Amino acid sequence: MQGKRNRPDTEAPVTLRDLAEAGLALTVHCRKCGHWSPMQPASLPLDPSREIPALEGMFRCGMCGSRDSCAMPLYPRRRPTGPAA
Repeated sequence: MQGKRNRPDTEAPVTLRDLAEAGLALTVHCRKCGHWSPMQPASLPLDPSREIPALEGMFRCGMCGSRDSCAMPLYPRRRPTGPAA
């Protein structure tokens, strides 16, 4: 089935609490203009058990004013593991 992740059905989506406990930020992306902003999950006035996918459309873009937004965890970048070029 297209669009479905390969993971067990028992695994729940990531919550704001999960991100805060892991020390990770959240990024909110505007689908209209591409602007994005990092946010600290613990600083948001939302229920910590709120799932990240449920935040879609909840934020207004600071650049264009659109509410066509999505949120996702901001995971740390991985460093290349190969030999230096």
